[in-house]
Amino acid sequence: MADWAERIPGIKALLESRFDRVDVAYKTVNNQPIETAILIPKSLAPDSTSVPVLVDIHGGALVMGANPEPGFIARWAIDLVEQEQAIWVCPSYRLLPESTSGEILDDIDDFWKWVHHPASVSSGLQAAVNTVRPGLTLNLYRVALRGESAGGFLSLQTAFLYPHSKVKVVIAHFPIMYTDLEHDPLPARSKDVPPGSDADKLIDKYLEEVAKKPGQIRTVSPWPEMGEFLFATFGTGRLKSLTGDDERMTLRYAMSRAKSLPPLWVAQGIQDPIVAKEATDEVVAKIREAYPDTPLKYTVEDGEHGLGADLAITDSWVAEGVAFVKKYW
Repeated sequence: MADWAERIPGIKALLESRFDRVDVAYKTVNNQPIETAILIPKSLAPDSTSVPVLVDIHGGALVMGANPEPGFIARWAIDLVEQEQAIWVCPSYRLLPESTSGEILDDIDDFWKWVHHPASVSSGLQAAVNTVRPGLTLNLYRVALRGESAGGFLSLQTAFLYPHSKVKVVIAHFPIMYTDLEHDPLPARSKDVPPGSDADKLIDKYLEEVAKKPGQIRTVSPWPEMGEFLFATFGTGRLKSLTGDDERMTLRYAMSRAKSLPPLWVAQGIQDPIVAKEATDEVVAKIREAYPDTPLKYTVEDGEHGLGADLAITDSWVAEGVAFVKKYW
């Protein structure tokens, strides 16, 4: 994570120099807006028509993250948006433990409904773009979806649960958080962290504070905010209990809901200490068996969590994956 923290200033500078940004609420919960960032390349002609869309859902184990999260954004993804002359849409969503995993999935569902609101109404993605670039016309039948880690999981869940998203291709990197796998992707308690440890006390204290403020929600916690809490859940094996027992967090339920899937590009680092390669292998194998007609590119490379973050769009396996995405986007 230290390397990710060090890259934040450079990624922020890239985004500010190459994109115009507007933040818009796509829903409101308990009088608090839940926003999406819309980033429009400065190189995009003001009268462009049929502009494609890349939706990017941030990671952070459903506990932390921002929209977008500069520490985690892959450089090649920035290049892809500009190369395709697309707009980049980065939704926030409610976060654990103030909210439940089911409420997070509800937010993603509502986000997609907002994206596809007709331009004739005052809400929706096209209407939001009209406020800053009235000459741009979006092509909402050319929507690609990308996410890493928890964002990759929510991207897979979009493919399974929300066909109204109309997504043409999904990029899901180190994405597995399903709670019903043979190879459990959520970290178990470390042997070095006994029950009652300082990490447990930190979690318990935070949960006590949350309980005192029912209805409070949190939607944005940029790195390193909540980092200490998140790593405490890894060490104690308590992240799984925070995700809860909502059946929508299981692969079994997801696969029962989808008759078909859009093309998928899944990537996984062999040495990833957070999302085990075996869990991703298991999910990929089950998808291939259940959906044999779905184009699925599975990239496995040496690397840890954040695989390929600093690669360019022309580098090695990224170039192959991007070619796959462009074929269907």
